[in-house]
Amino acid sequence: MGGWTRGVLGSVLLWGCLSTPARAAEAGGEHTESRLGDTGRFYLWLQTGHAAILDRSLASDLEFDTPNGINVVLGGGGGYNLTDHWSLELQGHGTEPDVRSGSLGKVREYSNITLIPGVRFRWPVYDGALVPWISAGVGASINDVNDTGNTRIKLEADDMTIAGSVAVGFDYFISPNVAIGLSLQSLIYPGQDARVTLRDAGNRIVLDRTEQMNLTSISPLAHIRVFPGQAGDGGGSRRYFLADHGPFDTDAV
Repeated sequence: MGGWTRGVLGSVLLWGCLSTPARAAEAGGEHTESRLGDTGRFYLWLQTGHAAILDRSLASDLEFDTPNGINVVLGGGGGYNLTDHWSLELQGHGTEPDVRSGSLGKVREYSNITLIPGVRFRWPVYDGALVPWISAGVGASINDVNDTGNTRIKLEADDMTIAGSVAVGFDYFISPNVAIGLSLQSLIYPGQDARVTLRDAGNRIVLDRTEQMNLTSISPLAHIRVFPGQAGDGGGSRRYFLADHGPFDTDAV
């Protein structure tokens, strides 16, 4: 993960912790919130991990590969918790593995951006601190062959396709506004044509082949989920975006 990504995750985590409402009060003082509630709240998340493409072959001897074997996926999105169990969300995922040939080395890079509107079913346990969940959705995938690579090889596999997502994971609240977690996600794609054309030193076509490729993958992911604002108290009040007090009890200070 690059320095910029680590900086963003660190800033988000710091902001979430500083915006946490006070959960303890002096004896006989104000109400103490006992449950980490996320119902009726908007949320944003960032995630990263490794996308293992199940069928790495494209056409001829071309295949998806990366020098260190890690196909980094960067993703995130936003959502809204409708009830104690159901959420609507928009997921975004991006990868860019190399396209390599066993005989010619790196040929191109293959950019894949997938957008998935989905639903999430969650089941809070341990007073809401731990939230196992499953999610599913259907959306679209935008694919692009980029980078120059070997100019003697032309690769055509830029189709926009339908895409599906199924995931299972959990959130663990480290504060009322911030949760961290792990998930296992499968992005499911239909087969699509990949055409490879190879020319020799005299610019004559020596190979022109079209085969089926498929980007379906399984990804172990880590994420941080942030809930702007503050959770509701026992009376049901809630601020969606901005807290109405600081992250500490001023009387205690």
